[in-house]
Amino acid sequence: MRFTTVSTVSTIVTLLSTASAWKCEFDDTRYINQVATLVPTIQTHPANATMNMTVSGTLRVTDACNFVVENFTYTPYINETFWYGVRDETYNKGKISNETVLESLGNETVAFRFVDYPIARGWDDIDTLILFSPTYNVEIARASLNLTEIQRIRNNTTPTENDDDTIASPSPSSTPVSSSARQSTVPGGNVYVMLACYVILGFLF
Repeated sequence: MRFTTVSTVSTIVTLLSTASAWKCEFDDTRYINQVATLVPTIQTHPANATMNMTVSGTLRVTDACNFVVENFTYTPYINETFWYGVRDETYNKGKISNETVLESLGNETVAFRFVDYPIARGWDDIDTLILFSPTYNVEIARASLNLTEIQRIRNNTTPTENDDDTIASPSPSSTPVSSSARQSTVPGGNVYVMLACYVILGFLF
């Protein structure tokens, strides 16, 4: 028979909630007012090729845990759409906000908040936000923060004269493609961390 203390379980839960992530803190002001242009990556609705998609807006960081999309246009709506995050185009961070992204007609500023549990997220985790539908496994649009400025912030350095023209809002750099041509595997993040914790719990109980 195995005996497990409450403190041991609490420690495991804490490790699960903080593994591979920087905790989102309100007093972190480094990224405030960083902006990114939302660039569509599909042209038609994944369930109906006759329905043209319109996605646009400007993503703006409002504090350490929140962001808004200004002049947000997202129509027609695709079921179960969420924000996901990627860092360095390599490290998938999974869903970064639990709020469903609904249809918007362009005259709104829509606010979103990072997830806090089970894996806390913050701006140190990501540099690209992806509008993604796990239902259709399709990337709808993406907004990439300026990498020069992001690296400067993370390295705690000040901009130089040569950096001045790179800190402005990025412009769209990719050409939209059809939903059938561009699929994504974003939703998988942190699977190994979760499995490891389940194995540990199995030994303890």
